[in-house]
Amino acid sequence: MDLSCPPPLMTSESFARHTVLYRLPSIIADVIAENEHSAEVITALCTLRDEIAGRAVEPLVEDAPDVAAWNKEWEEHRGRTWLDIPWYFAESYFYRRLLEATRYFQPGDWQGHDPFEARKRRVLEGGDAVRVLSGVLAAATGDEGERFVALLHGSLWGNRADLSNIVLAARPEDDLGGSS
Repeated sequence: MDLSCPPPLMTSESFARHTVLYRLPSIIADVIAENEHSAEVITALCTLRDEIAGRAVEPLVEDAPDVAAWNKEWEEHRGRTWLDIPWYFAESYFYRRLLEATRYFQPGDWQGHDPFEARKRRVLEGGDAVRVLSGVLAAATGDEGERFVALLHGSLWGNRADLSNIVLAARPEDDLGGSS
């Protein structure tokens, strides 16, 4: 029996390509629109957006406790573009770079500020995701199969509540390329 892992999903493939080309820049645009950042932060966010569009992935440059660990992982991808790196690293690293751009770890007004706070607040105030998630989890008391289904649904609604399933509609002119 072969227990080796398959190769990692690359950002040049299928949904990952679409996410890099469209979803990540859209997330940056939303962060700019939903926060009152300084010109410096907006410039950093736009630089990240432009980098994603085709330049090599850059290392973290700020002074923060986790930079050495992230840059050690980044080193493996030095010189590669966002469409030429493993999917899991790209998505994780994007959010870390977004925190750097919004000065999350730096002293000042934006230190510790969640760049998605406004959107999360709207979802919570709308109540649908939280209400459904609460009901689903409360119903997880049946047999093992029923509990599994309830927890699976709860996990999916949890993704909605934490905004990780924001969907952008594909346009006919979008070149999604890659394998399916």
